Amino acid sequence: MSDFLVVYDYGTGGIWGIARAKSSAVINREFPELRVMEARPDWMSAEEQARIRSDGIFDVDDPSTYPAWLCAIIEDRQKS
Repeated sequence: MSDFLVVYDYGTGGIWGIARAKSSAVINREFPELRVMEARPDWMSAEEQARIRSDGIFDVDDPSTYPAWLCAIIEDRQKS
């Protein structure tokens, strides 16, 4: 398992998290709403990335670890 920096871009901003998965392809398949970042954006400090890690890490294979924002995305998807 590896950790990937992800973002949900909702148009006027984004919600960041760390997804733990076997590959970025798994994240793309399970959560097409998320964008997997190849590298930390230039504007994001290491401290900010650490805060995101402490607030928003989740395991793609374990729904009990999903943050509230991801659960809301899944709920919206199921309504469609």
